[in-house]
Amino acid sequence: MMTTEAKKAVPFVLIFLGRTGSSYVMEALSEHPEFMCKHEHMDSLRKRKKTAKEQLDWARTFLTQPLRSPVTAVGFKTKLKDVLDPNGFYDLLTDLNVHVIHLRRINVIKTTVSWFNSIRLNEASGHWNIYDDRLSLPPANIDPEQFHSMLRAVEEEMQREATFIGKLDVPMLDLSYEDLLLDKDDFFGRIYAFLNVNSCPPSERVFKATSDDLRDALSNFDQLLSHYAGSEHEKMFNEVLVRND
Repeated sequence: MMTTEAKKAVPFVLIFLGRTGSSYVMEALSEHPEFMCKHEHMDSLRKRKKTAKEQLDWARTFLTQPLRSPVTAVGFKTKLKDVLDPNGFYDLLTDLNVHVIHLRRINVIKTTVSWFNSIRLNEASGHWNIYDDRLSLPPANIDPEQFHSMLRAVEEEMQREATFIGKLDVPMLDLSYEDLLLDKDDFFGRIYAFLNVNSCPPSERVFKATSDDLRDALSNFDQLLSHYAGSEHEKMFNEVLVRND
């Protein structure tokens, strides 16, 4: 009887900041027959009080397991802040020559608004993402001081992530949430080419929670905008890449 021999798949890690489309991306990759994916297992281990070593041991084992066809890529996603030993994680990525997908969002104002909406969504449904496109949230009214505090936290984490990514010397694919909005097929095509897997139409199980037009997403849009008039953030409030239907 002919057997299918185990092989080593391409290891990958998607490093991301929250509210950048990572759930949508990983859900789609999980439906692809050539992928074996975990979501935020590093965070799960952290919440279960596992040690940094246990995190890294799990990651090494998961990324190097022998797999049978048709799987050709194996990976997971993680926020850098959920990694207990960033230096050890850096060494692991380097040692295994892990293919890193860096998923970011250029518009930090929209990232911040999305964080507030995710909290509202979780309070209303128990989920951080929308899995039913019939579910929608009314426009948010966000206190300017709370918004500014969240914005600073997001920017600090973005800088920490960029510093970590900038030091890595492994195969790297830089993608943005804006890339995904503007051309989904090209976005996933770049991932497939990067990981040497065949193209497959992505499934859609996660839906956008926040309108791309912040005038529709914020009931106090003008109030928040006034706090950033003349700053680098002003144009981010007015940017609209995808119009609502």
